Amino acid sequence: MNILNQKSVVLYAGECIQNAALDPQSGSVLFAGVDTIADPGMAQKGAFLLPAGQNTPRRVYEGDISRVSWLDTGQVFVAQTYDGETVGIRLDGSLAFNIKSPTDGSLTFNPQGAIVWSSAIKQTGVWVQLPGQAAQQIFDQPSSYPRWSPTQGELLLFTSGADLYAARAPDFQLVKMDSTGADVYDMAWVQGNTP
Repeated sequence: MNILNQKSVVLYAGECIQNAALDPQSGSVLFAGVDTIADPGMAQKGAFLLPAGQNTPRRVYEGDISRVSWLDTGQVFVAQTYDGETVGIRLDGSLAFNIKSPTDGSLTFNPQGAIVWSSAIKQTGVWVQLPGQAAQQIFDQPSSYPRWSPTQGELLLFTSGADLYAARAPDFQLVKMDSTGADVYDMAWVQGNTP
């Protein structure tokens, strides 16, 4: 819907859409749900990509998707399954990554394309995946809020309860920076690289 003139356009008239994510620059949409339009006799679960200007979606992932989002820093859609799997889907529909461990929704990219995610439930810890390499776990305790430094993205900060940790690419040796005395619920970088 154009909120200025209140005109709306139906992008897709399928059924059972769980949720959707939009890339605001391209206008492409990824949605999770069941497609009954393509083949009414064979409902298909999964993630469906609807490129801008088209009205026929294409299933790009077959898992049972719980939610989708657009990750601007990685220029990818992120789809999470009910089984705890997280997949990245590029605008052309190809798979950018497939993460088997739970991510708690904390997945983020640095400017060089490295991915970091953390988990405070089930399989706990912090994982980093550099471009073209396998993921590596760099911390094994419940963790949250991983943040790359905004300029070069070589420094990684994250929390574990009240403790703040730092790790620098490419070897990610951990340094405990400080303890706040209480659990941290979010953090951000301000003024260049000052946390």
